[in-house]
Amino acid sequence: MTQTLEIDAPAETGDKLVAIDLRDLMQRDAPAARYVFEPIIPRRVTTLLGGHGGMGKSVLALTLAAHAACGRQWGSFAAVQCRAVYVSLEDDADTVRYRLRRIIEAYNLPAVNVIDALRVFDGSDIDATLAMEVAFEGIHRVTQTAAMERVADACKGAGLIVIDNASDAYGGNENDRRQVRTFIRTLTQLARANDAGVLLLAHIDKSAARNGSNGNSYSGSTAWHNSVRSRLALLSEESRITLTHEKAQFSRAAEPMRLAFADHGVLMPIDAQASHWAAESQIAADAESVAAALAKLGAERMNVPTAATGGYTAWHVLSAIPEIAALGKDRTKHALVNLERSGRVVRVEYRANRKSREGFALAQNVTVEGAPIPAPIYPPIPPSCIGARGAPAPVGDDGIGAASAQIGALAHSSDWLANADPDTKRKLEAFRVNGSNHD
Repeated sequence: MTQTLEIDAPAETGDKLVAIDLRDLMQRDAPAARYVFEPIIPRRVTTLLGGHGGMGKSVLALTLAAHAACGRQWGSFAAVQCRAVYVSLEDDADTVRYRLRRIIEAYNLPAVNVIDALRVFDGSDIDATLAMEVAFEGIHRVTQTAAMERVADACKGAGLIVIDNASDAYGGNENDRRQVRTFIRTLTQLARANDAGVLLLAHIDKSAARNGSNGNSYSGSTAWHNSVRSRLALLSEESRITLTHEKAQFSRAAEPMRLAFADHGVLMPIDAQASHWAAESQIAADAESVAAALAKLGAERMNVPTAATGGYTAWHVLSAIPEIAALGKDRTKHALVNLERSGRVVRVEYRANRKSREGFALAQNVTVEGAPIPAPIYPPIPPSCIGARGAPAPVGDDGIGAASAQIGALAHSSDWLANADPDTKRKLEAFRVNGSNHD
């Protein structure tokens, strides 16, 4: 509901016309448009995202914010890595946290990067109106509130700013063209101050919800459409959700993208091209996960054999880490192939059971001059455990120690140590403590 305040005097506007210098018009090229997501979210302007209730516009906006935070392309839209701010005026903190985690999991985004570069603010329990209607001598206008000033402070340095949504942020008359333009201009000033793209969410007009794109995909005055420089809409047609780029000021409008809800209400592209990019993104993310696992196992002085078949393979070692087990055998195998092709993983020689064996290692952990750094040589193990080896005792509870314990447990599967002679026990204990070689 619109609230109107009576004020004693009109606010100072400082509006004035600015003359544009045209003397070098034919000598200088106009600056090219820049984007957070090209071409749907340009910088330095406000983009409007309309959607009927339940269409997923909040989930989509949070998905875009998470992708911008880690610089990950979304669908076919290339992203520029930047700090992102998501101002939630409708959904509470628990709802946003739940959605964000599910988005990270569904898209396999690097959680550390997202958390580091994305700030989320909960304004659902307060009066977070950013612009309010005021009246002076019968003249109605909108002016920004103290909440708008706090939002501006929170958004300093951000490259993407999401305001969810207009019905909570805008306290003016949505059918008053002048008031709507003033509000959009305020958001655009915020975009320019940070060289950012501002994404404003708005409820869709009821006729558009019934008739698809035949209706206006915003509610209120046409000034909502005319004042923004890019406009997106989530539309439902024949039980299909489509993201349409209905207005593009600086480029050709993007092709419509079909979307669908995945598990836990995450909205994902299903277009052929978008699916291709999603697959590429998945492959890259898998490679990063396996590389991180190799680094952690290397720090634990554990070898990862190159064998793909048999009782002791790369999968047997890597799958002891929960993150890799979740990928599955095939995705882990493909990730190792891609890492080796790119030169990030190399094959090195190590010794086990007095035999020379071949294992995977990160290239950064191998010396450039001379032979590769040899892996540690481990003591012999009983015949019943051929293909497995003991591991150093786990340290801490970070998951990697647990992985070492799981692999080390293979060497004790026949209770052979309990029946070993005292001399063997002594040698194994010395190896565990000192990492020494013993015959």
